[in-house]
Amino acid sequence: MKKSKRALKWLAVLGAVAICCAVGVTVWLVRNPAHTLFQLDPEQVTAITVKNGNKLTRRDITDPEECREIVELLNGFTYRTTHELPPAGGWSYLLEVETVSGGMQIDFSASSVKGTNQDGSSTIYRGPEGYFLKLVDLAESATDPI
Repeated sequence: MKKSKRALKWLAVLGAVAICCAVGVTVWLVRNPAHTLFQLDPEQVTAITVKNGNKLTRRDITDPEECREIVELLNGFTYRTTHELPPAGGWSYLLEVETVSGGMQIDFSASSVKGTNQDGSSTIYRGPEGYFLKLVDLAESATDPI
């Protein structure tokens, strides 16, 4: 009898801890919603160049289906945290997205995107771990010289 009361108390404590953890995670997710950066129209993208700054190579992509897949990957990227960096130069992986109305450059890593601010500083937008591995693989397999 004494053992079952003790077991019930422990079960109640563990249940309360589990409920508190679930509430904490829910509150954090509500207060820190995922944000998106890109709203590109795949129909407007005419070409994408993936560059590898470490190897000084690039890969040009003009196939509409490949471009669409990359645009959908960009549009699906969400971030929850940002990190500010002082002014500095350089990049490892870069996308150049050409559209019918112009173009844009996107500095990326396996899990983040770096945006350059007007003062030269940068903002890192951190997303899901390994989200851009497909793009990193494309950059690593690039063979055309920059």
